Amino acid sequence: MVEEKKKNGSVVVTIFLVLIIIGLIFYICYDKGLILKQENKKNREETKEEVVDKEKEEVEKEEELDIHSILVQELYNKVSDTTDEISWNRYHYFYDGSINNNYGLADFISKTGSEIIKMRLVGKNLRKSNDASVDCTKVPDEFVEGVTYESVCKKDEITLFSINGYKKEVVERTYQELFGSDQKVDTSIPIGTINDLSKFVYVPSLDIYVKYLSDNAGVTNAGGYKGTLSKAIKNGKEIKIYETVEEYESIDFTPNNLQKKDTFTFVYTFEQENTGNYKFVSRIKEKA
Repeated sequence: MVEEKKKNGSVVVTIFLVLIIIGLIFYICYDKGLILKQENKKNREETKEEVVDKEKEEVEKEEELDIHSILVQELYNKVSDTTDEISWNRYHYFYDGSINNNYGLADFISKTGSEIIKMRLVGKNLRKSNDASVDCTKVPDEFVEGVTYESVCKKDEITLFSINGYKKEVVERTYQELFGSDQKVDTSIPIGTINDLSKFVYVPSLDIYVKYLSDNAGVTNAGGYKGTLSKAIKNGKEIKIYETVEEYESIDFTPNNLQKKDTFTFVYTFEQENTGNYKFVSRIKEKA
């Protein structure tokens, strides 16, 4: 009887010890799990902080670019009339957002800017290598916008050396390279050219922008502007190009007697997209 009690007591002790060991194992696993979770959380927070610090460092790191570099020259040439001559068209054409009002010296922000201005800049960046042949049987004779424009077909001015049309896909690609890969072209707005002596109008039946010509001689002004690229600054994904502008006016209303009236600075801002392309963000007149 006594031996049986001892035996039962030993079994109870053994069971108790086993339960304690199992409990300890569960506790250790649970504790280790918590530690692991805490370590993972800490690592994630440290990684996040490193990313934020890296992005902050990129934003804060300014770099002055060579104004003669290919990148700076390409961006500048896209959005400014870079002739060395004194020219009225330099700003009052490309950045005039209305047919009846001059906004040529006003700030321009691509996101909210006039589609007229955007399509003039598109016209500036299209090249003869992008042109397309035109089927005159499907081209309307005239287009009216303030003045009457006649198609190259009606004027019989289709020649081997003239640009008479652009495919829509080429225009869209040029538009997106300028203003962002997510942007869409408004085909109701013609592509402008200097002084609006000609326009390229979208003809849906051809899916082509066709050249239309005007007999309007445009506007001649005695004064004008001369711009010089002065510096370029890169800050993260953003590039700012600075242009020093001299404004001239005529003393006797002729182009022969000009005097400098004012000097100011335009800042052209570009932002790099995920594709690597730099889209045109704005042109702002810097405050003196």
